[in-house]
Amino acid sequence: MGYVPGVSTMNRHTANHAAWFMNRRVRHGFTLLEICLVLFIIALVLGATIPLSSGYLTEEKLRRPARQLQACAKTARHLAILERCPYAIRFDAEGFSLHARASADGAPSTNEVALVHYPTSADIQVRLQRWDEDEWKKPRDQIWMFQPSGLCEPLRVQLSRGRAWLEISFHPLTASVQDESYSFP
Repeated sequence: MGYVPGVSTMNRHTANHAAWFMNRRVRHGFTLLEICLVLFIIALVLGATIPLSSGYLTEEKLRRPARQLQACAKTARHLAILERCPYAIRFDAEGFSLHARASADGAPSTNEVALVHYPTSADIQVRLQRWDEDEWKKPRDQIWMFQPSGLCEPLRVQLSRGRAWLEISFHPLTASVQDESYSFP
């Protein structure tokens, strides 16, 4: 065979390249730099999501007692109509509870029965505003009556936690939420 330009150089390069791959040690695991980089990326992602989720947690903490109050109001209205006796929701410092009332005027009676009690969290402030009042008031054994006719007093309830708040107003004919406003900063 004659001289072919570039063949011997090509063979030498291929042989060197093959030797390099054969002599190369196989790595098992990751370097410290790679591990630190991955941990840094995870910390960035968590750092961005925690502030976003804290607003969601505050919203859920305020919406939970609001949903319980809505269900309690619907139940009180339904039972008052069904059993033809007044029912009441009593608000106190610990939360609110559903009561069967013996007297139609709403006066406390000796045979008042508490059917269920919904405690509110200590970090949630509850305030009420009756239809004839201009100011929000903290509940101190206040009663919201549900008559056998299905009517109830219009009521606005404000739940707050820190700077976040949720206000709901109830319709007097249906005891359902008529209006809702909120701020979850």
